[in-house]
Amino acid sequence: MAKQTALELKRREVREEILAMKEKIPTAIMFNFFGGAFKKESLGYWLSNFIALNLIAFAPWILIGLLLNELVSNRYLWYPGSVVIVYFVLSLLLVHILTTNIFKEISNQIIPKVNEPADLEKFLQWFKSSWSAQVVLRFVIIMAAVWSLLGLGGISVAYHHFVGVGFSITTIITGVLAGISLYAAFWIGWLGLELKECHYELNAFSPLKSEVIHDISNILTKRVYLLAAYVAIGNMIGSTALTERSLTLVFSLPVALFVWVIIITLFLIIRLTLVTIVNQAKWKTLNKLELQINSIEAKGDLSDQATAEKILRLADIHERIMATETRIFDIRSLSTLFSQLMLPLLGLLLGNIDQVLALFKK
Repeated sequence: MAKQTALELKRREVREEILAMKEKIPTAIMFNFFGGAFKKESLGYWLSNFIALNLIAFAPWILIGLLLNELVSNRYLWYPGSVVIVYFVLSLLLVHILTTNIFKEISNQIIPKVNEPADLEKFLQWFKSSWSAQVVLRFVIIMAAVWSLLGLGGISVAYHHFVGVGFSITTIITGVLAGISLYAAFWIGWLGLELKECHYELNAFSPLKSEVIHDISNILTKRVYLLAAYVAIGNMIGSTALTERSLTLVFSLPVALFVWVIIITLFLIIRLTLVTIVNQAKWKTLNKLELQINSIEAKGDLSDQATAEKILRLADIHERIMATETRIFDIRSLSTLFSQLMLPLLGLLLGNIDQVLALFKK
C-alpha cells in the first residue's frame, strides 16, 4: 500500500512539472513576449507573434537592401525568399502547438501508466535536460550554420552573384527559426527513444493491445504525419513555376531529401519504441511462467496427473503469449507514411516537369 501511494505521489509530481514546463520552452518564452498584450492562445496572440517574427526576419533584407541598393540586384529572390520566411514563421507556430500538446498528452496519458518511481524520475530529468537552453541553443546554432551555408553558398554559386548583406542577415535569422522548428522534430524522435526505457502497466497476456501502447503510438505517429504533410505543402509551393529552377536544384531538393530522411528516421524510431516495450513486457511474463514451470517440475512428480496438468496449462499459456504480435510495421502505417512522403516528391516533379520530360526524350 505504501509503495503504491509513493508511486501515485511521484506520478503526480512528474505530471505537474511537465505541464509547468510548457511555459519554459524557447517558443513559449518567445510567443509570450510578442503576444503578451493579448489573451494567451487567442487570435490576437497568434497574429501578433506571426507579424512580429515576420518583421524581424524581413527587416534586415528590406532596410539594408534599401540602404545599400541591394533589392534590385537580388530581385530574383523576392518571391522564394518571402515564401521561405513566412513558411518557417508558420512552422514555428505549428511546432509550438504540437510540442505543447505532447506535453499535455504525455502528462495525462503516459505518466499514469509508468509503474516504476525510478523510471518517472529519470524521465523527468531527461525532459528537463532535453529542453535546457544549452541543448536547444547548440542544436539551433548548428542547424542555422548549415542552413546559411546551403542557402547563401548555393544561391551565390548558382547565380555567380553575392546575394547581399541584408538578405544574408535575413537568411541567418530564418535559419534560426528553421533550427528551432527542426529541433521539435528531432525531440519527437528523442522522446520515442526515451519512452522505451520506461516500464508500464501492460496487458500481461497481450502487451500490444495495452492502452499505453496505443497512446504512445498515437502521440508520436500523429505528429510525424502532420509534420510530413506540412513539409509536403512547403515543397509543392516552393517548386512552382514562380521559383527559378536553379533555386530548386541548389536549395529545395537538398532540403526535401534531408526532411525525408528525418521523417523516415522518426517513423522507424516510433516502431522500434513500440516493439521494444512490447517485447520487454512479453518476456517478463514468459520468464515468470518458465520459473513456475521449472519450480513445479523440480518439486512435483510428473507422473502425477494434477502436476502434469499444471505444467501443461502453464506451457499452453506460454505458447499463446509467445505467439502474440510484436510487429514493428503494418500495412496501414507504411501506406500512410508512403503517401505522406510522395506529396513532396510530386511537388518537385510537377514543378520541374519540363526537365523530367526532357530526360525521357534523350
